Amino acid sequence: MSILKGLELLKAENLCSLHMPGHKGRLKFPDIMNNIGEIDITEIPGSDNLHKAQGMILAAQERAARIFGAEKTYFLINGTTGGILSMMLSQCRPKDKILVPRNCHRSVWNGLILGDLIPIYIQPKIHPKTGIGLSISPEDVEEKLREHPDIKAALITYPTFYGSCSDLKKIRELLYAKNKLLLVDEAHGAHFAFHKDLPLTALESGGDIVAQSTHKMLSSFTQSSMLHVGNSRSCSMGQLEMFLALLQSTSPSYPLMASLEFAALEAEREGYIKWDNIIEWNQSAIEEITKETSFKIVGKDLIGKHGVVDYDISRFLIDVSSTGLSGLEVDRILRKNFGIQVELSDYYHILAMTGMGTEYNDIERFTKGLIEIYNQYKGRKQEKKYFQLPLMEEKVILSPRDAIYSPEERVKFEESIGRISKEFIIPYPPGIPIILPGEEITPDIIDRVKHIKSWGGEIIGTQDNKLNTINVVVEN
Repeated sequence: MSILKGLELLKAENLCSLHMPGHKGRLKFPDIMNNIGEIDITEIPGSDNLHKAQGMILAAQERAARIFGAEKTYFLINGTTGGILSMMLSQCRPKDKILVPRNCHRSVWNGLILGDLIPIYIQPKIHPKTGIGLSISPEDVEEKLREHPDIKAALITYPTFYGSCSDLKKIRELLYAKNKLLLVDEAHGAHFAFHKDLPLTALESGGDIVAQSTHKMLSSFTQSSMLHVGNSRSCSMGQLEMFLALLQSTSPSYPLMASLEFAALEAEREGYIKWDNIIEWNQSAIEEITKETSFKIVGKDLIGKHGVVDYDISRFLIDVSSTGLSGLEVDRILRKNFGIQVELSDYYHILAMTGMGTEYNDIERFTKGLIEIYNQYKGRKQEKKYFQLPLMEEKVILSPRDAIYSPEERVKFEESIGRISKEFIIPYPPGIPIILPGEEITPDIIDRVKHIKSWGGEIIGTQDNKLNTINVVVEN
């Protein structure tokens, strides 16, 4: 089957989109963007140049900086991954130490390898029932700064995929007192600037450089993002611009850039009203689901616990275990029986995401579908299984880069205990590594993988998709 045919089939399903991207297929672009081919150009006179912006691209980036509250904004056409890599590699030098949460995005691990950086891991607080990785506590950051006074920067995820927010202001104070940079992965928070009931933005909280996925919650095309500078005096700006050019395509997409400009202007013009409606619809849905089912809606109740200072109420994180079904099973039933696609699922939960394109009917359809599933399956007994998230104590033997460039051999996974991994083992979603290159494979890791596979979880990051074998560093 061709890609176009596959896309046609997906379109024909008329799915209710409660997943990324934020436009939900309901783009309201100007007429000129109806035929993308007409504006898919390259750098010619009059079109400006992303990597040396002086004309219309510079003006669009300056407008975006004003809208989002940044000193300077750069458009990203390699996604937020391009921004994360650029801020890591430009602000740190090889062998610098950088503080990173264990539950950060895969792009951060890639940055460690590309930049030859030394990770200082910090464990997030864990939900005691379901094992979800939540927020980073300022107290833990302070302890790591005492143990490693030579840390160059901290890179914090704000919010997490699940919507929880760390006390970024307090973390910023701790870092600034030690003259350290605060880099922020705000991939899931581009909408925060547009409603008072949403968490503070990473820029408002003091982020020096913030990478943000405009496409996830607002209305730009997938793969288009922004990098915001909050404090240029603390940053190596020349280095940042150099790495943005190094790590992004030399043939940037004008449709992607145009969609970023449109998304920023649309959010400025309509964002407050749109998010006000979504928040109201979500609250009504939560009340109805709570009344009609015994599903547990995870969200605002987390505030003040487990390091969480705020929560993104634009998304639904729902513990569906009272049906006796796993989140993975509810995810499949929603798609097959109700034509609803959520963003992710794990053993206990489903996660549904709204966006600038969300309409009332989406939320109503989702609510009715959940209630119907509950009524059909309630009372079944759920077998207790291992938690999904791999927040275990790591055994670091080599830096990620040193491991990647070491001689390798392939061994059976079940016989790899005590060996140093050259691969990632990442349950997906939400994409948090159990093990990274340079870490020792332990019996607990092998046991964890077995449990994840037993309930249908997907493992990525390894050459052997079934993970029967794994690449390890040659001994001695």
